[in-house]
Amino acid sequence: MERTLTLFLMTALFGSVHAQTLDNANAAPTAGFTAVMNNSTYAAPGNSGPMQTWTFSTLTPTNSFSIDHVTPASTGYLSSFPAATVATSDPSGVFGFFQYTAQGGFLQGYHSTTANVTIPYQNAEQIMKFPCSFNTTWTDNFSSSFTTSGIPANRTGTSTGIADGYGTLVMPYGTVSNVLRVKVNQDYEDDLGAFGVLDYQAETYQWWKPGTPVALLIVSTLTVTSNGVPNTQQFMQWLDGGQVGLDEGDAPSIGIDLFPNPASGRTTLRFGSVGGPVQLRLFDHTGRVVMEQGLQAGMGITDHDLDLGGLPAGFYQVQLTAQDGSTGVKRLVVE
Repeated sequence: MERTLTLFLMTALFGSVHAQTLDNANAAPTAGFTAVMNNSTYAAPGNSGPMQTWTFSTLTPTNSFSIDHVTPASTGYLSSFPAATVATSDPSGVFGFFQYTAQGGFLQGYHSTTANVTIPYQNAEQIMKFPCSFNTTWTDNFSSSFTTSGIPANRTGTSTGIADGYGTLVMPYGTVSNVLRVKVNQDYEDDLGAFGVLDYQAETYQWWKPGTPVALLIVSTLTVTSNGVPNTQQFMQWLDGGQVGLDEGDAPSIGIDLFPNPASGRTTLRFGSVGGPVQLRLFDHTGRVVMEQGLQAGMGITDHDLDLGGLPAGFYQVQLTAQDGSTGVKRLVVE
């Protein structure tokens, strides 16, 4: 009886781990998806372990950029990356080529139009293991032979990963629960023969939510050593809040509806309440508050006319907060 009760309590406490399981269906990007990313100054990644709350609510974007996911054939470089199932294109002119299968995500290599260099991985690098849940680990060796500026180069390295925590991620645009954190370490070198060896050591923390095909937040430290002299850079990137499915319904919560949505000019905000003051905030895609109003709600259903005049087209988040701490979040598209 005691053993049965112990197993029941463990299941009740930790059964939610399975809700953070990443797989090829809920975490692999496909062609046509564009991720709007924000750069920000570095902040420490926080603790590992179960039931964590990672707070990054004060992040301020230094700039934003888009990463387009396209078919490998559309890049013109498919012949160098025949196993790739999707490619990425960023503003720097770099294409990344990836293969996603039921076993995980694999980096097939890069092509830089700016540097005019192609780096095909003859032995692909595993960047994610599927299925991936708390305490999932992997280790993978990868290699590439390529030419850069007429110099033959050989890249060899090892990548190790562990899903080291799960819990709640607090971002400038709101709170995201059911998040899995994955830590990846890469240790590799480029042997340029007579021109020396470049050594790379990278530590990256990634926060994932099933159903969003890219990481919500990335915190990285990269050290490049050349001729015995190390150079370390730290940075972080986070996915635009308009592309993140915030939880709508965690108790205590306020049910919200918007109609029309998408909207242009005006929309009606409908929400349920026990009555009393309610704070309304509207966040843009960077997490910046672009509208703030104090509302007086009645008992039951309240309708509020929301003036969207002057707001640029894009993704927004409507957030309501009541005196008792109840909250509600709804995504709004302004045309």
